[in-house]
Amino acid sequence: MIKSNYFHDNEDLQMHIHHFIDWQGIVDAYEDGFRDAQVYKKTGNERLAMSPTNFEEALEYYKAIMNSTGEIAGNDISQLAQSADAKGLHFENGLVTHPQEIVDVVEKCYSAGIIPTSFKRKYGGLGLPNVVKAICLELFYRADASITIAAGTVNLAAILEKFAGEEICNKYIPKFIEEKYSITMGLSEADFGSDLPNIRTRAEQTENGWFITGSKRYQTMACGLNGNPSAILCLARTGDAISGARGLSFFIVEGKDIQVTGIEKKLGLKASATCEVVFDRAPAVLVGKEGFGLVKYVIGMLNGARMSVAAQGTGIATAAFFEARKYASERIQFGKPIAEIPAVAKMLERMEREIAAMRCLMIEAAASVDKYHWRSEYLKEDGADDRTIRNDEQIKKWEKLANILTPISKYYNSELCNSITYDAIQVFGGAGFIEEYDVARLYRDARITNI
Repeated sequence: MIKSNYFHDNEDLQMHIHHFIDWQGIVDAYEDGFRDAQVYKKTGNERLAMSPTNFEEALEYYKAIMNSTGEIAGNDISQLAQSADAKGLHFENGLVTHPQEIVDVVEKCYSAGIIPTSFKRKYGGLGLPNVVKAICLELFYRADASITIAAGTVNLAAILEKFAGEEICNKYIPKFIEEKYSITMGLSEADFGSDLPNIRTRAEQTENGWFITGSKRYQTMACGLNGNPSAILCLARTGDAISGARGLSFFIVEGKDIQVTGIEKKLGLKASATCEVVFDRAPAVLVGKEGFGLVKYVIGMLNGARMSVAAQGTGIATAAFFEARKYASERIQFGKPIAEIPAVAKMLERMEREIAAMRCLMIEAAASVDKYHWRSEYLKEDGADDRTIRNDEQIKKWEKLANILTPISKYYNSELCNSITYDAIQVFGGAGFIEEYDVARLYRDARITNI
């Protein structure tokens, strides 16, 4: 993989940063009068110490995080991707072992402070708007999808900020960040993938709390990272057998209370563990209200996952294009670089053009979420009722746009990611079919994005 700072070496991305993104609107929506800085001034809460106090500070803070992400992604993670993929995972006696280089680089990411991108500062997160999170994810995914997933699953727990009570958020979110948890979405079962209303995993309440029994499949990083803890945000039935979607609730289950019974042997993402797990009266903590697990909480979590896939598609496609462009400029045939052969030049031009469109969609979708989500969140914190929030014209406008752009960006970027990695193989010719080159791995990893 190309070694460089992935934030600075991308001219199209830099054009967005310096010319296209409405930073004033984003900062106004997210920082909301720089309330975190005001709280820090009053309380001295160290989690808020880095909170910006004005527009210029906010923008510099965001750029510093994107720069640090690009530095580690391009100079560290990218250089380990091929070897980690080749080594894969080892499973024995319920324990999953990842290659040591993944553990080391994830530790470096934590030391650099660039992992908790999705959490508010008051819980120990970086406090970033969705636009910045999307760009950071693109940079990570350009370096390697498996390592990005292994490092960043903790951010799935950001759904708790939206739907859990303050007591649960204060108890679990800082713990998840500080103890380097892996978090997984406990949704699919062996016979129920998309058919979530009919899942069979069951939660029962006793005088000692909630307990879950059943099994889940496709549990990404449910094993934790080589000894680090994990937790599952688990969908389980609390109603009767025929209660459908309304009989499902949402729980936190600690990884130490479940059993990993196997891992999947996958086409791609070979250094990221996809586990099958069993719950045998595992202690659980109810999140939000009973019966809202699927119809409200999981749907909210999946909306965030759509933006992640849009960024994943953009990142993998960008990696494939940069690798293909470099190879085409160096590979001499018929006395000239193959980049000068019209058929190859046409493919490279299409790849570059489509990635520019993918990035536009990703950023516009993230920006639309920023411009309605944070305004509604802060209105809630200030005591506004649901009717006031629903009738706010700015919230209504940007929420409608977000509801369109978010699924479209996921769809378009995942489809084009597959198409672009396909073309990258073609630029390499027969060499692209050989695992010695990174495009073979990128081609395999791309396939998950549009499933």
